[in-house]
Amino acid sequence: MILACDVGLKRIGIAALLNGVILPLEAILRHNRNQASRDLSDLLREKNVQVLVVGKPNESYADTHARIEHFIKLVDFKGEIVFINEDNSSV
Repeated sequence: MILACDVGLKRIGIAALLNGVILPLEAILRHNRNQASRDLSDLLREKNVQVLVVGKPNESYADTHARIEHFIKLVDFKGEIVFINEDNSSV
C-alpha cells in the first residue's frame, strides 16, 4: 500500500492509494511532534504501508522544508519514503 501525508503544524493529512483509488483517511492531530510521529508510525504499521509519500515545499521555504524533514526522521518506518514537491498544489 502507498500512503501519502501532508505534514502541517496542527494536523497531518493522510490519504491512501488502494487499487488505483485515492482515499482520504482521518487526519492525525498534532499535540507535539513525538506524539504525531508515533501516531503516524502506528498507522504505517497497521496499514502495512510499503511506500510513504511526503509533500514538502521547495527549499526556498527553508523553515518548513527543514521542519518536515526533521519530523519524518522521527517516524519509525522501514519502507521507501518519497518526497514530492507540493509547490502550486493548492488553489
